[in-house]
Amino acid sequence: MPSGVKRAARTGAQHGQLLTKLHGQHLLTDQKIINKIVDAAKVRPHHTVLEIGPGKGALTKELVKRAKKVIAIEYDPRQVVDLQKQIPREHMSKLKIVHGDFLKVDITAPDMKFDMVVSNCPYNISSGIVFKLLCHANLFTHAVLMFQKEFADRLVAQPGTEDWCRLAVNTQLLADTRHLMKVSRKCFSPPPKVESSVIMLTPKNAVPPGISLVEWEAFVTDVFPNKGKTLSRIFKTKSLLKNMVKNYALQCSLENTPIEADKIPAKVDSIIAAVMEQRVMAGDVEEGLEGDVVGEIRPRMLRLEQILWLLKEFNKRGIHFK
Repeated sequence: MPSGVKRAARTGAQHGQLLTKLHGQHLLTDQKIINKIVDAAKVRPHHTVLEIGPGKGALTKELVKRAKKVIAIEYDPRQVVDLQKQIPREHMSKLKIVHGDFLKVDITAPDMKFDMVVSNCPYNISSGIVFKLLCHANLFTHAVLMFQKEFADRLVAQPGTEDWCRLAVNTQLLADTRHLMKVSRKCFSPPPKVESSVIMLTPKNAVPPGISLVEWEAFVTDVFPNKGKTLSRIFKTKSLLKNMVKNYALQCSLENTPIEADKIPAKVDSIIAAVMEQRVMAGDVEEGLEGDVVGEIRPRMLRLEQILWLLKEFNKRGIHFK
């Protein structure tokens, strides 16, 4: 157990509150909200539900009433004990408690099969939860998850908004996202400093054809930290050009083709011209553009399919991102 957790455990009556804050989790106590979350997840008697960070079991108690089985992953050993006490005896046979860190638990194990995820997520590992689930999107049909409102807003963000960012782009490549409800801080104990929101993630059937997830991540990482800049400025920065030249040389070496790294700037210009000619996806991106030329387009204005199109244009010319 981490030393910080041990120190919290020695504070006696204050242990629960301190430990909850340490793990970034606030316990949901409003039964109306609990019912709405479980209703939205459409939990049925034949379903097995995965719950991350059940805490004292407020949500778990409702889940075990409706589901065939609930697999609850809890990091805090004290909460594991409390959870066992909170669940009615007649429902204990439907509950499997896994004591461990969700980010390290093997959710692909045969005894961990589940149909859906329903959780009030520990806020300090929100990104890790989302991406671990999406890496195993074939395991479940949908996830109903509560996050800090600011984080949830980014997950469901749309192009052209301030919240349209790398998190939104990466998530929406692999899943459809939908905002379900806002949750007041008064519905928790201890009350967090911020409001919360519940969202639904529905995994898509497959990654778009011709796209490497490793390259996609590298490409989006290069583009979106500079989302306030225009595309022409982003792709002509010295550091990015240097990286593109290195990757181009590596690709030529792998394919045993002549290396013409000095032509990279011209290739980038040709992509800019091609995008301008195509009007980025057949002219349907003109809404919200700050200019008529693709060089004036900023990443925050591009829809997911347009970002995919742009990456494929680079790949056609032998330019890759790693």
